[in-house]
Amino acid sequence: MKRSDDRKNRTGMVFLFIFFGLAAGISAAGYVAYDSYEQNFREVVERQLSAIAELKIDQLVEYRKERLGDAYIFFKNPAFCSLVRQFFEKRNNVNAHRQLHTWLAKNQASYSYNGMFLLDVRGNVRMSVPEKTTPIASMIQNEALEVLRLGTITIQEFHRNEHDQKIYLTLLVPIADDTDPSRQIGVLLLRIDPEAYLYPFIQTWPVPSRTSETLIVRREGNDVLFLNELRFQKNTALNLRFPLSNEKLPAARAAPGYSGIMEGVDYRGEAVIAALRSVPNSPWFLVARTDKSEVDEPLKGRLWLMILLVGALVTGSGAVVSVAWRHQRNSFYRNQYKLTKALQSSETRYRRLFESAKDGILILDAETGKIMDVNPY
Repeated sequence: MKRSDDRKNRTGMVFLFIFFGLAAGISAAGYVAYDSYEQNFREVVERQLSAIAELKIDQLVEYRKERLGDAYIFFKNPAFCSLVRQFFEKRNNVNAHRQLHTWLAKNQASYSYNGMFLLDVRGNVRMSVPEKTTPIASMIQNEALEVLRLGTITIQEFHRNEHDQKIYLTLLVPIADDTDPSRQIGVLLLRIDPEAYLYPFIQTWPVPSRTSETLIVRREGNDVLFLNELRFQKNTALNLRFPLSNEKLPAARAAPGYSGIMEGVDYRGEAVIAALRSVPNSPWFLVARTDKSEVDEPLKGRLWLMILLVGALVTGSGAVVSVAWRHQRNSFYRNQYKLTKALQSSETRYRRLFESAKDGILILDAETGKIMDVNPY
C-alpha cells in the first residue's frame, strides 16, 4: 500500500513539473512575442518621427530658397536699380515712384510679405508698401548699413520689433547703382511675418496626435532659444531658453548639432521621444517630438492582451494537465482495484483448497518456527 502511495505521489509530482514547465514556456514565449512587438512598434514610431522631421526640413529649406529667390528678383536687377536711382535722385520723379510702388506692391501681395521698405544709404525709409505699416526695427536699420558695406543679400533671422513687439524675419537686398555697380545706393527690405505661414506650418502635425509637436530653435551662446510658439506653453517665441548643459532636453541636444532619435524630457518636464535635425544653410534646428505616454498607450493595450492570452494558455494547460492527471489517477485506482479483486479471488481459492485438503497442512514462520496456520484436517 505504501509503495502504491509513493507511486501515486511521484506521478503527481511529474504532472506538477509538466504544468510548471508548460507555464514557464508559455510565459517565456509571451514575453519574447511582446518584446518583439514593442521593438517593432518603437521602430515604427521612430521612423514616423524621422519622416515627419525630414518632411518639415525639406519644406523649410524650400521656403528659405523661395524667399531668397524673391530677393534675387531685385538683386543686381538693372531695371529695378535704375528706377531706384532715378527715384532717389529726384524726389518728385512721379514716374519712377509709381513704377517702383507698383513693382513692390505686386511682389508684396503675391508673396505675402508683411511689408517692403526701400532705404537709402543713410538708412532712411524712402518708400514702404503698404504705406501705413509698422516701422522697421532699429536693429534692421543698423543691419542695412552693414549690408551696404558687404553688398550681399542677408537674412535677418527671427527678431522682435520694438514698435509692435511682434516677431519678424527680414531679407535685406543691397541695391547697386546701375551706372556704377560697385557703388551701393540703397537697401530693399522684405519683411516676413512668421505667423502668416511659417509658424502655422511648423505647428501642423500631419497625422492625428494628442501630444505631438514640431519646434525650431537656435543656439545663442550657452543657451538654446525657442523660435516659435509652442503647443503647451504660450509666449515662448524668443523668450523661452534653456542651458545647453541640459542634456535631457531634446532642444538642448539639437542646438549643438546632434541629429537622430532620442528619449528625453521636454520643456514641460514630460518624457518624450524626439527626432532632431538641423536645417541646412540656416542657424535653425528642428525638433519633432511626441509624449512617451502617448507612444506607450497602444503598448499597454497590447501588454494586457498578452497577459490575458498567456493567462488563458496557462490556465488551459493547467486544465489539460489536471485532466491528464485525473485520468492517470483514475487509471491507477482502477488497476489497484483489479489487483485487489484478483488477490481476493486468489486468496479465496487458496483458502478453499487449504481447508478442504485431506492432508494436514501446517504453515510455519521460517525464522521462528512458529505455526502461522493449520488446516482442519
